Amino acid sequence: MGLLLELWAVYHGIKLLEELGISHAIVECDNKGVDIISGSMMPMASCLSLARSVHDLMVMLRDISVVHVYRESNFSADWLVGIAKSVPLGKHVLLNPPTGVLPWLAHERVGITYCR
Repeated sequence: MGLLLELWAVYHGIKLLEELGISHAIVECDNKGVDIISGSMMPMASCLSLARSVHDLMVMLRDISVVHVYRESNFSADWLVGIAKSVPLGKHVLLNPPTGVLPWLAHERVGITYCR
């Protein structure tokens, strides 16, 4: 179930890039997600169509790369999930990062990691 949810998040994230006219981006996801999207791992049947859709979107936008990030070390994503609980259900586009996530983004940018 986690892999399917992650692929849906990647799909909707890339669709948002398309809507905003952004053609250059780095998508971070866990190892299985990277392997499936890159084609080095065959997705299970429940993910096959979605994985193809993600791949097709990436081909269309051309300059989208997928990189592995350990889920346990992605503090920025964890922080955003924490605030997601306090906003109404629906699509929210953050054109600028909220101030609370800036320290985590700065740490990730220079490669500082933490153990959980």
